[in-house]
Amino acid sequence: IFIFKYYFLISFILGCIGSLGLAPYDIFVFTIFSLIITFFLLEKIANLRKSFYIGFSYGLGFYASSLYWIAISFKVANMGGYLLGSFAVLTLCIFLSLLSGLNYYLIKRLSKKDNILFNSILIITIFSIFDWIKGNILWGFPWTPVSAIWSSYQSTLAPFSYIGIWGYSLVTYSLIVGIYLLHKNIKF
Repeated sequence: IFIFKYYFLISFILGCIGSLGLAPYDIFVFTIFSLIITFFLLEKIANLRKSFYIGFSYGLGFYASSLYWIAISFKVANMGGYLLGSFAVLTLCIFLSLLSGLNYYLIKRLSKKDNILFNSILIITIFSIFDWIKGNILWGFPWTPVSAIWSSYQSTLAPFSYIGIWGYSLVTYSLIVGIYLLHKNIKF
C-alpha cells in the first residue's frame, strides 16, 4: 500500500501539519488529527524499528516546523547568522525527535494485542511523561507541550490555572486517544 511504502515521509508531513496547532497559526485540530493518523500508522507497523522511525519522522517535522524561528533569532541577535542558527535548530530538532521516536517505540513495544484499554492508557501515559521530561529534565524545554495548542483561546485557558500545563497535556492526550478510539470503532 502506498501509505506504508512512504510512512517516513508521511509521518514527517504529519509532523509539519501538527505544528500548525501552535502559535502563530493556532489551528489545534491539525495537531489532534495528525497525532491520530500517526497512531493508525503505528498500529499497522509490526517492526519496532519502523515504529521508532514513525515517531522520529513525526517529531522532526513537528519540531522543525515549530522551532525554525530560533535560527532567525541567531541572525537578528548577530550571534552567528542563519548558518549557525540552522545548525542549532537542526541539532535541537534531532534530539527532540529522538524522544518522540522513543515514545512510539515504547508504545509499540509495551502494547498488548487486543487490549484497547491498556493500550489507550499506555499511549496517554507515555506521551504525557515524555512531555513532562522534555519540559523539566536536562535544561528544560517547555516550549512545545501538546497543551500549548489551547493557549490562544480565551475559552480554553481556565484549565491551565487549575491543572497546569502538564495536567492539561494529559487531558489533551486523553482527548486525542478518545477520538482515535471513536474513529477506530466506527464502522463505515
